[in-house]
Amino acid sequence: MNDTKIGILSLIMALIFFLCWISSCTNKQLSEKILNEQGYTKIKMKGYSLFSCSRDDWSHTKFEAIANNHKVNGVVCCDVMKNCTIRFK
Repeated sequence: MNDTKIGILSLIMALIFFLCWISSCTNKQLSEKILNEQGYTKIKMKGYSLFSCSRDDWSHTKFEAIANNHKVNGVVCCDVMKNCTIRFK
């Protein structure tokens, strides 16, 4: 293999690793539980949300829901100690 092929293969592998890492940084079950407990309805989980939470948060789960008869969009951010906050966009 020449250097160009090795470089392209390394880039592809790094991209695959990055995508797998990002997809593992959500917690749909816990986020939905938190939102249900706060009275949100018609919850739709939207996946990972980059740069929406603190660097100490390990889970950044984007959502769309109904609260007080209004559609809201936000992120449930959770840290290691299972403290979660809801942030709105």
